[in-house]
Amino acid sequence: MNVRLATEQDKAKWDEFLLASRSGSFMQSWEWGELQASFGLPIWRLVVEDDSNFMGIAFVLLREVSFGRCWLYMPHGPVFNNDPKVWRLLNDKVREIGSEKKAIFLRCDPLLETDNGSDTLLTQSGWQKSEREVQPKHTLLLDLDKPEEDLLSAMHKKTRYNIRLAKKKGVEINLKSGEEGIDAFLKLTEDVEGRGSFRYHPKKYYQAMQEVLGPKDMLHCAVAKTGNEVLAAHLLVNFGEVVTYTHGASSSSKREMMAPHLLQWESIKWAKNNGYTKYDFFGVAENGSTSDHPWAGITRFKTGFGGKRVDYLGAYDLVLDSAFYAIFNVARRMKGVLR
Repeated sequence: MNVRLATEQDKAKWDEFLLASRSGSFMQSWEWGELQASFGLPIWRLVVEDDSNFMGIAFVLLREVSFGRCWLYMPHGPVFNNDPKVWRLLNDKVREIGSEKKAIFLRCDPLLETDNGSDTLLTQSGWQKSEREVQPKHTLLLDLDKPEEDLLSAMHKKTRYNIRLAKKKGVEINLKSGEEGIDAFLKLTEDVEGRGSFRYHPKKYYQAMQEVLGPKDMLHCAVAKTGNEVLAAHLLVNFGEVVTYTHGASSSSKREMMAPHLLQWESIKWAKNNGYTKYDFFGVAENGSTSDHPWAGITRFKTGFGGKRVDYLGAYDLVLDSAFYAIFNVARRMKGVLR
Protein backbone atom coordinates (compact mmCIF):
# COMPACT_ATOMS: atom_id res chain seq x y z
CA MET A 1 0.00 0.00 0.00
CA ASN A 2 1.37 3.40 -0.97
CA VAL A 3 0.32 7.05 -1.26
CA ARG A 4 0.98 9.20 -4.32
CA LEU A 5 -0.20 12.29 -6.16
CA ALA A 6 -3.05 11.62 -8.58
CA THR A 7 -2.57 12.38 -12.27
CA GLU A 8 -5.02 13.35 -14.99
CA GLN A 9 -5.26 9.66 -15.89
CA ASP A 10 -6.78 8.99 -12.47
CA LYS A 11 -9.75 11.32 -13.01
CA ALA A 12 -12.41 8.71 -13.83
CA LYS A 13 -11.18 6.31 -11.17
CA TRP A 14 -11.09 9.13 -8.59
CA ASP A 15 -14.76 10.05 -8.98
CA GLU A 16 -15.73 6.39 -9.27
CA PHE A 17 -14.13 5.70 -5.89
CA LEU A 18 -15.76 8.78 -4.42
CA LEU A 19 -19.21 7.85 -5.68
CA ALA A 20 -18.87 4.37 -4.20
CA SER A 21 -18.01 5.78 -0.78
CA ARG A 22 -20.73 6.40 1.77
CA SER A 23 -18.96 9.63 2.74
CA GLY A 24 -18.31 10.92 -0.77
CA SER A 25 -19.01 14.61 -1.38
CA PHE A 26 -18.93 16.91 -4.39
CA MET A 27 -16.27 18.88 -2.50
CA GLN A 28 -13.83 16.00 -2.95
CA SER A 29 -14.74 15.49 -6.60
CA TRP A 30 -12.23 16.00 -9.38
CA GLU A 31 -14.33 18.83 -10.78
CA TRP A 32 -14.43 20.69 -7.45
CA GLY A 33 -10.65 20.54 -7.45
CA GLU A 34 -10.65 22.10 -10.91
CA LEU A 35 -12.87 24.89 -9.58
CA GLN A 36 -10.47 25.68 -6.74
CA ALA A 37 -7.49 25.54 -9.09
CA SER A 38 -9.23 28.09 -11.36
CA PHE A 39 -8.85 30.61 -8.50
CA GLY A 40 -5.11 30.07 -8.55
CA LEU A 41 -5.10 28.05 -5.31
CA PRO A 42 -2.39 25.39 -4.97
CA ILE A 43 -4.07 21.98 -4.78
CA TRP A 44 -3.01 18.37 -4.25
CA ARG A 45 -4.91 15.17 -4.97
CA LEU A 46 -3.63 12.27 -2.90
CA VAL A 47 -4.38 8.62 -3.59
CA VAL A 48 -3.73 5.61 -1.39
CA GLU A 49 -3.70 2.47 -3.48
CA ASP A 50 -3.06 -1.22 -3.06
CA ASP A 51 -2.33 -3.21 -6.21
CA SER A 52 -3.77 -0.35 -8.29
CA ASN A 53 -6.98 -0.36 -6.22
CA PHE A 54 -7.93 2.96 -4.64
CA MET A 55 -8.18 2.65 -0.85
CA GLY A 56 -8.50 6.32 0.03
CA ILE A 57 -8.31 9.81 -1.47
CA ALA A 58 -7.84 13.35 -0.25
CA PHE A 59 -8.27 16.58 -2.15
CA VAL A 60 -6.17 19.24 -0.40
CA LEU A 61 -6.02 22.96 -1.02
CA LEU A 62 -3.87 25.74 0.39
CA ARG A 63 -5.39 28.83 1.96
CA GLU A 64 -3.25 31.90 2.60
CA VAL A 65 -3.64 34.16 5.60
CA SER A 66 -2.82 37.85 5.74
CA PHE A 67 0.40 37.61 7.74
CA GLY A 68 2.30 35.60 5.16
CA ARG A 69 1.49 32.10 6.33
CA CYS A 70 -0.99 29.46 5.17
CA TRP A 71 -3.08 26.47 6.20
CA LEU A 72 -4.10 23.34 4.34
CA TYR A 73 -7.69 22.20 4.03
CA MET A 74 -9.42 18.98 2.98
CA PRO A 75 -13.07 20.00 2.35
CA HIS A 76 -15.31 17.06 3.30
CA GLY A 77 -12.25 14.86 3.27
CA PRO A 78 -10.34 12.70 3.41
CA VAL A 79 -12.42 9.82 2.07
CA PHE A 80 -11.47 6.26 3.02
CA ASN A 81 -12.92 3.15 4.65
CA ASN A 82 -11.76 3.86 8.21
CA ASP A 83 -8.68 1.66 7.75
CA PRO A 84 -5.99 3.00 10.14
CA LYS A 85 -3.25 2.20 7.60
CA VAL A 86 -4.92 4.27 4.92
CA TRP A 87 -5.49 7.13 7.34
CA ARG A 88 -1.86 7.05 8.47
CA LEU A 89 -0.57 7.28 4.90
CA LEU A 90 -2.86 10.20 4.05
CA ASN A 91 -2.17 11.92 7.36
CA ASP A 92 1.60 11.64 6.98
CA LYS A 93 1.56 12.89 3.40
CA VAL A 94 -0.64 15.91 4.13
CA ARG A 95 1.51 16.72 7.13
CA GLU A 96 4.61 16.50 4.93
CA ILE A 97 3.09 18.95 2.44
CA GLY A 98 2.12 21.24 5.31
CA SER A 99 5.66 21.25 6.65
CA GLU A 100 7.06 22.04 3.21
CA LYS A 101 4.66 24.97 2.82
CA LYS A 102 5.21 26.17 6.39
CA ALA A 103 1.51 25.76 7.12
CA ILE A 104 0.27 26.82 10.54
CA PHE A 105 -2.17 23.90 10.69
CA LEU A 106 -4.06 21.32 8.66
CA ARG A 107 -7.85 21.22 8.70
CA CYS A 108 -10.29 18.51 7.64
CA ASP A 109 -14.03 17.99 7.98
CA PRO A 110 -14.81 14.48 6.70
CA LEU A 111 -18.44 13.90 5.81
CA LEU A 112 -18.97 11.42 8.64
CA GLU A 113 -21.74 11.46 11.20
CA THR A 114 -21.01 12.11 14.86
CA ASP A 115 -22.17 8.75 16.14
CA ASN A 116 -19.91 6.36 14.22
CA GLY A 117 -16.70 6.79 16.24
CA SER A 118 -14.69 8.09 13.28
CA ASP A 119 -13.21 10.88 15.38
CA THR A 120 -11.08 8.28 17.20
CA LEU A 121 -8.59 8.05 14.34
CA LEU A 122 -8.36 11.84 14.27
CA THR A 123 -7.82 12.38 17.98
CA GLN A 124 -5.38 9.49 18.28
CA SER A 125 -3.31 11.13 15.54
CA GLY A 126 -3.12 14.47 17.33
CA TRP A 127 -6.01 16.27 15.64
CA GLN A 128 -8.20 18.52 17.78
CA LYS A 129 -11.68 19.96 17.34
CA SER A 130 -11.50 23.25 15.51
CA GLU A 131 -13.15 26.31 17.03
CA ARG A 132 -14.49 27.23 13.60
CA GLU A 133 -16.49 25.28 11.06
CA VAL A 134 -15.87 25.87 7.36
CA GLN A 135 -18.75 23.78 6.03
CA PRO A 136 -22.14 23.35 7.69
CA LYS A 137 -21.92 20.78 10.48
CA HIS A 138 -25.68 20.17 10.56
CA THR A 139 -27.94 19.59 7.59
CA LEU A 140 -31.21 18.09 6.42
CA LEU A 141 -31.30 15.23 3.91
CA LEU A 142 -34.55 14.60 2.07
CA ASP A 143 -35.13 11.07 0.77
CA LEU A 144 -36.47 11.33 -2.78
CA ASP A 145 -37.38 7.64 -3.10
CA LYS A 146 -40.98 8.48 -2.27
CA PRO A 147 -44.02 9.55 -4.31
CA GLU A 148 -44.53 13.30 -4.61
CA GLU A 149 -47.69 12.99 -2.55
CA ASP A 150 -45.71 11.53 0.35
CA LEU A 151 -43.08 14.27 0.10
CA LEU A 152 -45.82 16.90 0.26
CA SER A 153 -47.63 15.25 3.16
CA ALA A 154 -44.37 15.17 5.17
CA MET A 155 -44.01 18.95 4.88
CA HIS A 156 -45.23 21.45 7.42
CA LYS A 157 -48.76 22.52 6.55
CA LYS A 158 -47.66 26.16 6.28
CA THR A 159 -45.03 25.17 3.70
CA ARG A 160 -47.64 23.35 1.61
CA TYR A 161 -49.92 26.38 1.88
CA ASN A 162 -47.17 28.73 0.68
CA ILE A 163 -46.39 26.45 -2.27
CA ARG A 164 -50.03 26.51 -3.33
CA LEU A 165 -50.18 30.28 -2.80
CA ALA A 166 -47.14 30.88 -5.02
CA LYS A 167 -48.73 28.79 -7.77
CA LYS A 168 -52.01 30.65 -7.43
CA LYS A 169 -50.23 34.00 -7.71
CA GLY A 170 -48.58 32.90 -10.95
CA VAL A 171 -44.95 32.43 -9.87
CA GLU A 172 -43.03 30.69 -12.66
CA ILE A 173 -40.02 28.43 -12.12
CA ASN A 174 -37.19 27.73 -14.57
CA LEU A 175 -33.96 25.79 -14.18
CA LYS A 176 -31.12 27.39 -16.10
CA SER A 177 -27.60 26.08 -16.48
CA GLY A 178 -26.04 29.00 -18.35
CA GLU A 179 -24.91 32.53 -17.62
CA GLU A 180 -28.48 33.82 -17.59
CA GLY A 181 -29.22 31.88 -14.40
CA ILE A 182 -26.03 33.01 -12.66
CA ASP A 183 -26.66 36.63 -13.62
CA ALA A 184 -30.17 36.46 -12.13
CA PHE A 185 -28.79 34.93 -8.94
CA LEU A 186 -26.02 37.53 -8.64
CA LYS A 187 -28.48 40.40 -9.05
CA LEU A 188 -30.49 39.05 -6.14
CA THR A 189 -27.40 38.65 -3.95
CA GLU A 190 -26.91 42.41 -4.20
CA ASP A 191 -30.45 42.86 -2.88
CA VAL A 192 -29.83 40.48 0.04
CA GLU A 193 -26.49 42.06 0.97
CA GLY A 194 -28.08 45.49 0.74
CA ARG A 195 -30.48 44.40 3.46
CA GLY A 196 -27.48 43.44 5.59
CA SER A 197 -28.85 39.95 6.20
CA PHE A 198 -26.16 37.84 4.55
CA ARG A 199 -22.72 37.94 2.93
CA TYR A 200 -21.88 36.03 -0.24
CA HIS A 201 -18.70 35.01 -2.00
CA PRO A 202 -17.35 37.49 -4.57
CA LYS A 203 -19.18 37.42 -7.89
CA LYS A 204 -16.24 35.81 -9.62
CA TYR A 205 -16.64 32.77 -7.39
CA TYR A 206 -20.12 32.03 -8.72
CA GLN A 207 -19.12 32.88 -12.28
CA ALA A 208 -16.28 30.37 -11.97
CA MET A 209 -18.74 27.77 -10.68
CA GLN A 210 -20.72 28.23 -13.88
CA GLU A 211 -17.63 28.13 -16.09
CA VAL A 212 -16.16 24.98 -14.49
CA LEU A 213 -19.15 22.99 -13.21
CA GLY A 214 -21.77 24.10 -15.74
CA PRO A 215 -20.26 22.27 -18.74
CA LYS A 216 -20.02 19.13 -16.58
CA ASP A 217 -23.77 19.36 -15.84
CA MET A 218 -22.96 19.64 -12.13
CA LEU A 219 -24.47 23.10 -11.62
CA HIS A 220 -27.99 24.36 -12.20
CA CYS A 221 -29.60 27.66 -11.27
CA ALA A 222 -33.28 27.57 -10.37
CA VAL A 223 -35.10 30.87 -10.88
CA ALA A 224 -38.54 32.05 -9.73
CA LYS A 225 -40.12 34.91 -11.65
CA THR A 226 -43.32 36.84 -12.05
CA GLY A 227 -43.41 38.40 -15.50
CA ASN A 228 -39.89 39.70 -16.11
CA GLU A 229 -39.10 40.19 -12.42
CA VAL A 230 -36.85 37.66 -10.69
CA LEU A 231 -38.11 36.97 -7.17
CA ALA A 232 -35.78 34.18 -6.02
CA ALA A 233 -32.91 32.08 -7.30
CA HIS A 234 -30.67 29.37 -5.97
CA LEU A 235 -27.79 27.18 -7.06
CA LEU A 236 -27.94 23.40 -7.11
CA VAL A 237 -24.85 21.20 -7.28
CA ASN A 238 -25.44 17.61 -8.29
CA PHE A 239 -22.94 14.81 -7.77
CA GLY A 240 -23.67 11.11 -7.78
CA GLU A 241 -27.18 10.56 -6.43
CA VAL A 242 -27.32 13.79 -4.42
CA VAL A 243 -28.49 17.28 -5.32
CA THR A 244 -27.26 19.95 -2.92
CA TYR A 245 -28.94 23.31 -2.42
CA THR A 246 -25.75 25.34 -1.99
CA HIS A 247 -26.67 29.04 -2.25
CA GLY A 248 -29.93 30.95 -2.36
CA ALA A 249 -31.16 34.54 -2.64
CA SER A 250 -34.55 36.23 -2.75
CA SER A 251 -35.89 39.66 -3.59
CA SER A 252 -37.25 42.10 -1.03
CA SER A 253 -40.02 42.77 -3.54
CA LYS A 254 -43.33 40.86 -3.64
CA ARG A 255 -42.42 38.62 -0.72
CA GLU A 256 -46.10 37.90 -0.23
CA MET A 257 -45.93 35.73 -3.37
CA MET A 258 -43.90 33.09 -1.48
CA ALA A 259 -41.64 32.43 -4.47
CA PRO A 260 -38.82 30.71 -2.48
CA HIS A 261 -41.24 27.99 -1.31
CA LEU A 262 -42.36 27.07 -4.81
CA LEU A 263 -38.77 27.37 -6.05
CA GLN A 264 -37.58 24.86 -3.47
CA TRP A 265 -40.41 22.43 -4.18
CA GLU A 266 -39.87 22.56 -7.94
CA SER A 267 -36.15 21.98 -7.39
CA ILE A 268 -36.92 18.94 -5.25
CA LYS A 269 -39.24 17.60 -7.95
CA TRP A 270 -36.60 18.24 -10.60
CA ALA A 271 -34.05 16.28 -8.59
CA LYS A 272 -36.46 13.40 -8.08
CA ASN A 273 -37.57 13.30 -11.72
CA ASN A 274 -33.94 13.23 -12.87
CA GLY A 275 -33.13 10.14 -10.84
CA TYR A 276 -31.43 11.65 -7.78
CA THR A 277 -32.19 9.93 -4.48
CA LYS A 278 -31.22 12.62 -1.94
CA TYR A 279 -31.75 16.37 -1.65
CA ASP A 280 -29.31 18.05 0.71
CA PHE A 281 -30.45 21.37 2.20
CA PHE A 282 -26.79 22.04 3.13
CA GLY A 283 -26.83 23.76 6.47
CA VAL A 284 -29.22 24.31 9.37
CA ALA A 285 -28.78 25.58 12.89
CA GLU A 286 -27.80 23.17 15.63
CA ASN A 287 -30.74 21.25 17.03
CA GLY A 288 -32.25 23.19 19.92
CA SER A 289 -30.77 26.54 18.86
CA THR A 290 -32.73 29.57 19.96
CA SER A 291 -34.52 32.04 17.71
CA ASP A 292 -31.56 34.45 17.88
CA HIS A 293 -29.28 32.00 16.04
CA PRO A 294 -28.12 33.63 12.75
CA TRP A 295 -29.49 30.64 10.83
CA ALA A 296 -32.80 30.47 12.69
CA GLY A 297 -34.83 31.87 9.80
CA ILE A 298 -33.36 29.70 7.04
CA THR A 299 -33.60 26.69 9.35
CA ARG A 300 -37.34 27.23 9.83
CA PHE A 301 -37.69 27.57 6.07
CA LYS A 302 -35.75 24.37 5.30
CA THR A 303 -37.28 22.21 8.01
CA GLY A 304 -40.70 23.05 6.61
CA PHE A 305 -39.90 20.73 3.69
CA GLY A 306 -39.22 17.73 5.92
CA GLY A 307 -36.07 15.65 5.74
CA LYS A 308 -33.82 13.92 8.22
CA ARG A 309 -31.43 15.91 10.39
CA VAL A 310 -27.81 14.79 10.01
CA ASP A 311 -25.01 15.93 12.32
CA TYR A 312 -21.42 15.59 11.08
CA LEU A 313 -18.13 15.53 12.97
CA GLY A 314 -17.28 19.00 11.79
CA ALA A 315 -13.81 20.50 11.43
CA TYR A 316 -10.66 19.17 13.10
CA ASP A 317 -7.22 20.77 13.11
CA LEU A 318 -3.72 19.35 13.27
CA VAL A 319 -1.52 22.13 14.62
CA LEU A 320 1.95 22.45 13.10
CA ASP A 321 2.92 25.79 14.63
CA SER A 322 1.23 26.32 18.00
CA ALA A 323 2.32 29.94 18.44
CA PHE A 324 0.99 31.06 15.06
CA TYR A 325 -2.10 28.90 15.53
CA ALA A 326 -2.98 30.85 18.68
CA ILE A 327 -2.39 34.15 16.85
CA PHE A 328 -4.49 32.94 13.92
CA ASN A 329 -7.44 32.07 16.13
CA VAL A 330 -7.30 35.37 17.99
CA ALA A 331 -7.11 37.26 14.70
CA ARG A 332 -9.92 35.17 13.25
CA ARG A 333 -12.14 36.13 16.14
CA MET A 334 -11.34 39.74 15.34
CA LYS A 335 -12.27 39.02 11.70
CA GLY A 336 -10.52 40.02 8.53
CA VAL A 337 -7.68 37.50 8.68
CA LEU A 338 -8.48 35.53 5.54
CA ARG A 339 -7.81 37.08 2.20
